[in-house]
Amino acid sequence: MQSSDGNDWDAFFANDPEEDASKRLFQNEIRQMLYGFGDARQPRRDTAELVEDLLRTYLTAVVQRCVEVANTRGRKYPDVSDLRFLLRKDLRKLRRVNYLVAMKEVIDETTRRGGELESLGR
Repeated sequence: MQSSDGNDWDAFFANDPEEDASKRLFQNEIRQMLYGFGDARQPRRDTAELVEDLLRTYLTAVVQRCVEVANTRGRKYPDVSDLRFLLRKDLRKLRRVNYLVAMKEVIDETTRRGGELESLGR
């Protein structure tokens, strides 16, 4: 079955276990997070796989929308401002992005200063 835009939906939903296993990068982390949020000590593998599939789908859609926003703004590549624009109506996610960007700046500044201190002492 093909959609009107030429995508092959059967291929999209085909379940090739070997191919899926090679794409699964975060199974351990997801299973630990599931446990941390109240699941069993050893969450079911299919649950973790479903969560990873949902996460991958969501992130792919967000990145695609960021690229579209960047293109609309006349840029080839997206940046944080495009992500902030997309999340402007979801204050919880927007605050988290702002927090993570601020923490990245703190870490970068600390690392830069640490490098300066090491070069002065040696």
